[in-house]
Amino acid sequence: HTLTIDFQTTTDADNAAECQAQPEYRQAQITFLQSWLIEDKNARRAGAVHELCHLLVEPLAAFASTLVDHCAGDTAKPLLREQCRQVVEGVVQDLARAVETRKT
Repeated sequence: HTLTIDFQTTTDADNAAECQAQPEYRQAQITFLQSWLIEDKNARRAGAVHELCHLLVEPLAAFASTLVDHCAGDTAKPLLREQCRQVVEGVVQDLARAVETRKT
């Protein structure tokens, strides 16, 4: 597995970090944005854990996305994509909270 950590000075009002993964190649990149630095220590840790949890869920998320693209009709695709996005974020949040509650 290869994990690349990057930093960008670009500010994004909605995100402090971004994750891109290629699970089939066991590669991922997490990019922390400038706004991440102004967060307190606990928020930065929580953000990093959240992005790492995205790496764990990404293979299933990609599979679900492929199923939607290949099996759903054009009318249903936008709704199913949004439902997948919401489910993935929920699972990532649940995993991140579970990890956070175990911190030492």
